[in-house]
Amino acid sequence: MSRIRTAAVLLAAATLTATGVLVAGPLTPPGGPVASSYKTLTEVEPRIAINATNTPGDASSVYRISQPGSYYLTGNLTGVSGKVGILVLANNVTIDLNGFTLQGVSGADDAIGVAFNIPSWINFKVMNGTIRGWTKEGIDGFYANNCIIDRVHVDGSSNGYGIITGVGSTIRECVVSNSGAGIVTPQGCTVTNCSAYRNIGPNFALGPGNTVTGCTAREATAAGSPGFDVADGSTIANCSSTNNNGIGFTLGNNCTITGSTALGNTSSGFRMNSGGLIQACTAASNGAYGIQAVGSATSIIGCSANANTIDGIRVASNCLVVNNTCNANGPSAVIGGAGIYTTGTGNRLDSNTTTGNWWGIALNGSNNFMVRNISTANLGGPNQLIAGNRQAQVIANPPANFVSTDPWANFQF
Repeated sequence: MSRIRTAAVLLAAATLTATGVLVAGPLTPPGGPVASSYKTLTEVEPRIAINATNTPGDASSVYRISQPGSYYLTGNLTGVSGKVGILVLANNVTIDLNGFTLQGVSGADDAIGVAFNIPSWINFKVMNGTIRGWTKEGIDGFYANNCIIDRVHVDGSSNGYGIITGVGSTIRECVVSNSGAGIVTPQGCTVTNCSAYRNIGPNFALGPGNTVTGCTAREATAAGSPGFDVADGSTIANCSSTNNNGIGFTLGNNCTITGSTALGNTSSGFRMNSGGLIQACTAASNGAYGIQAVGSATSIIGCSANANTIDGIRVASNCLVVNNTCNANGPSAVIGGAGIYTTGTGNRLDSNTTTGNWWGIALNGSNNFMVRNISTANLGGPNQLIAGNRQAQVIANPPANFVSTDPWANFQF
């Protein structure tokens, strides 16, 4: 190594050494008391563990929460006959099950229950765990308004409801199975992405003004039990009801249901009272009617009704039936079902297609109005048109390359 290069290396090393000395702190600590830098247990876990010390029970409960706050389980909880697992007597209570299980025993009461109170308790929340095998309710929040039930699986609440809440509550991403009834709400609640199956029934019993999205009901077991029993003024979207021992969707007055499916239910797929809207829905292989409007002024738009035992769509009076497709409904002389069947007056049937049913369209009642419909390959006959109704020209068996100047014409072949 040259003398010039050696000198440069030595100079650099000296510079680094000098710099290290300059940035090092003083070795003598400052005067005064030394402050703690650790966090307390309360700061690390600012919630309250559910246990015999923090939430002691009584003659009616294993654990009892009587103060507002955020509570959590530290392990699985086993029930006691005749007692509620966790009893709540306060507003503003959150219970995190922390992924653990509340396991019931024979004769145990509710897994989690909110005590009777007037006015009702408010702001009760349960989340993230499993409830199994309790004799009564899985979660009984009937006396708590503005509940939130989130990511809870309830199984085997044999003599009660899986989940029941108070007014204005939200239930999301929950599963209820093998219970007396599935998910039960009063008015003004929101139910999202939940599943209820193999409950005695109904799987969902929902009060007026509910909003229901992305939910699934299947295999309600008691005779006549619907998948969804929904009260007046509710909105249902993107739900399915399959293989229930009753109607798929029972809907009150002035409900709106869109994008939903009823498949293989022992009775009708959809049954609406009055004044509602059924749009972009599918009813297939149900044991009675695909879609039934029993009252007046219901609109059925853009739906599909296929292979239902009796009629694809059956309406009473003053209903609008537009752009629907009905295929292979009631295909026997014994049953005599139709793609679309009217029983009352003042219905408008417009731009529907009926194929492979026993009858295509059957107009009973009077003053029904039929335009721009197509009936083809129906086994008992294209249409059954009773006197006293109003239909545009019916063009039968139009040839290839036919020309029609009637924009209202119905076609049958």
